[in-house]
Amino acid sequence: MKISTPTDFDDLWRNATLYAIIAAWAQRGLFSSLMQKPCAIEDLSANQRALECTVPMLIHSGLLQTDGQLLALTPLATKIEQQADWPKAGLGQISDLSRLGDTFDDGDPVKDEQGTPQKTDGGVNREVPEQARNFIDTLYHRSDESSLLTAQWLQRHWAAGGRILDLGGGHGRYAKELADRGFDLTLFDIELVVAFARERYGNTLSYINGDFLVDDLGGSWDGIFMSNIVHGLSEEENRHLLKRLRNALKPGAMLAVKDMFLDQSGAHPEVSAAFAVTMLMYTSAGKSYRLNDYQQWCQEAGFSDFQIIYTPSYEICLAR
Repeated sequence: MKISTPTDFDDLWRNATLYAIIAAWAQRGLFSSLMQKPCAIEDLSANQRALECTVPMLIHSGLLQTDGQLLALTPLATKIEQQADWPKAGLGQISDLSRLGDTFDDGDPVKDEQGTPQKTDGGVNREVPEQARNFIDTLYHRSDESSLLTAQWLQRHWAAGGRILDLGGGHGRYAKELADRGFDLTLFDIELVVAFARERYGNTLSYINGDFLVDDLGGSWDGIFMSNIVHGLSEEENRHLLKRLRNALKPGAMLAVKDMFLDQSGAHPEVSAAFAVTMLMYTSAGKSYRLNDYQQWCQEAGFSDFQIIYTPSYEICLAR
């Protein structure tokens, strides 16, 4: 969002307030209550004054509708509820944002109220499995279009039947889309996340547990795919990983990297610029990188023959 006038700060505040309201309603299960059937505000299990003060913004936002007596979810809110795609970390994330200033002292991830750093491995907190599951589930629900589009593009560049490694494959949706197109897919991730993917897809995919920065990558591959891994790593880790990937690919095989990169200015697009703050808050060294810087690292690792596929929300960087 561009700040054009001082009154734009009012819009920012209203948007932040709406996000907090949605997170609070989701946390209290109020959207779930309305999923059963429309009901009067008095029938919802929460303080009536709190409801009366928050319902108007939810109606205005397009998530609730009313006939003047009963409240109901809109079709969009119904879809979000069905997918359990409300901002699960919403109120906690807002609390974390309030401590963003602390990162200017040491650059470390934000700390919770007890002083514990909120560091994650690519968004996954291994110490809290249920939180990790919620995070992976959210990514799964939000990847329906991107996984389909990405698989359609990559189908043009890899020969059918090829052995493909989905590195840091998470929920497995990208791997499954590629497997459905005739590729032999193996998903590589930490043990906890692999277990989540195995629950969804069973023997449709093959799996390797490990840390891709140090563990064996499993052989010589006809192609390697990575989605949203680059921004969670430091520059040094990215350079190191690219060399490992080059050695794990067959000669002439293609690496495909999907991520949210910045342009040469380092300030666009907005989604990539904003995401750098999330990396500041929840990783030790991650950030949003410029696409041409990443290509340079690829060259240093021995890759060439670059091609970029641009979409509205991300890029796919191809290299051999």
